Amino acid sequence: MSYLGYKPADQDKAVIDWGGLTKQISDDLLAEKQRRDDSKVFLEQEHAKQLQKINEYEQGLDPQANTWMMEQIQSARNFMMENHRLMKRGIRGVNDKRLVDQNVMNTYTDLNNALKNYNAKIEELSKLPGKANEALIDEMANFAQLRNRKIYNDPNSGSGYLADVDPSTGEINEKTLMPVRAINGMQQQSFDVINVTEEVNKAVDKMGTFKEAVSSLETLENTRKMPTYKQYVDDTVKSLISNKDKMLSVALDYLDLDYTKDPDDAKNTAGAGTISYDVISGYDEKTGLPIMESKQIPIGKILMKNDQGGKLVADFTPEQEELIEESLRNAIDTRFAFETTKKMPPVTRPESAAATDARAKNLQLFNLSHRLAQGDTEAISIIKNQGFKVIDPDTGKIKTTAIGDVQYTEDDIIFYDDLGGILKSVPRTESAALELSQVIRSGEPADDVLAAYRLGEKAAKGVVPGVSGDVAETRETQTISQGIPVEEKEAVDFIKRRLKGTKFQNVIEVDWTWGDGKDEITLTHIDGDSQDFDTSDKEGIAAWLNQYDANLKSVLPKGAKKEKLPGS
Repeated sequence: MSYLGYKPADQDKAVIDWGGLTKQISDDLLAEKQRRDDSKVFLEQEHAKQLQKINEYEQGLDPQANTWMMEQIQSARNFMMENHRLMKRGIRGVNDKRLVDQNVMNTYTDLNNALKNYNAKIEELSKLPGKANEALIDEMANFAQLRNRKIYNDPNSGSGYLADVDPSTGEINEKTLMPVRAINGMQQQSFDVINVTEEVNKAVDKMGTFKEAVSSLETLENTRKMPTYKQYVDDTVKSLISNKDKMLSVALDYLDLDYTKDPDDAKNTAGAGTISYDVISGYDEKTGLPIMESKQIPIGKILMKNDQGGKLVADFTPEQEELIEESLRNAIDTRFAFETTKKMPPVTRPESAAATDARAKNLQLFNLSHRLAQGDTEAISIIKNQGFKVIDPDTGKIKTTAIGDVQYTEDDIIFYDDLGGILKSVPRTESAALELSQVIRSGEPADDVLAAYRLGEKAAKGVVPGVSGDVAETRETQTISQGIPVEEKEAVDFIKRRLKGTKFQNVIEVDWTWGDGKDEITLTHIDGDSQDFDTSDKEGIAAWLNQYDANLKSVLPKGAKKEKLPGS
């Protein structure tokens, strides 16, 4: 027998066991029903235990607090029962239901602990100084005023929030909503207090160098202009307010600003939102004492907030932060001014031989610095072969190297050693003379050199000397990328020579590239950036070096012409 497109059925497999299939389905349905019944019993028992547990509130507070707590617990029971009904109706999953219930339980655990510890914490805070700790007491006291307050549970998460309620309308004041867990966060908190007067006195006591400068300069104003003085004051201020809590202490306890939790009230600059304090506006010509001027500053109030952990923190405006820093600088300046003015020697005192010699040296330093800045060849000859202290890049130790050639370019004054290495490069700016004084007296403390320069300036009565000899030639310069030779080994040696003795000596490596015989080099930065270049690709080399400010300039030989390159 033959068939076209069909295959005979297997008769043994064609018979279906309907009885067996029916029994299997019945058994599965009965098992699922039993699992659901067991789960339902477990969830009902669990729900009953949670409702019972929330009733286990510890008594012992005043009757008003106990009554209020019982009312909130009943509200929580109703909330949990509704949550249970949502699960039974299939609107909320079992896991979500359990999470909501647990958050409700956590709310009342936190609340119970907070109420029990309230009196002890208030007593502890009351012994601490500072308005920030008063703010904490106010916040906790506000929490303790339970009348006309209720706990509201988030319907989605179950987390509890404490809020004020209008007794006549029952409406919630949303501005007063606060997570119940925040209460325990506050009870773990206290604020440190900075005694600004004491800290400023300590800082001024350490300013001996500047006090000596005032005694010599006979002027506070010049001393306060010294960069090192400004740096010392800035560093002191930063250490005093190294975190927000310290800033808050300065704002509330020193400047006597007010605080608030209302964002709108924080912006109000009327009344307590405006402060006044005295600043130095000048100096009396006869006595040298500082002249004080009162400043009125509309700054608002410090806005206090609860962070995610419940702690009370300050939310400063940029203007408030600036005021806090300025007030500390002013406190240091004022204390320093009165402290040093009291100890200043009389202006009319007779000058000793040592003082006369020191004044002459200071004047010489001032004059020589300005003559060098102008390219005076006689001034250059004075400092040639003079010792210059530098840090050896190979050993890290200080060594003394004789000053060799001094060359002037359009932008810089460059000092070389005997071997042609660069010792120092000083920009040709208005303050070049001041920086050149540090070169002339290399190895001496920078503050001492600066004070000597200022004393010399005073002795010269601000008159800048002219040149005594010829004026040095202004030489053309070229960058590394402009002067690089084509032959790769020469290019490598050229770049290494230019980087030697600079801050890039151990930062940028250069080597020739092994390959197909082309003149190529490899530039590698210490951070891993590495790139191959054809030595004729001067624009590419310039771009790579420029990103690290390493395309250094060098002085061209006399008569040589500088190649013009984009970006070099």
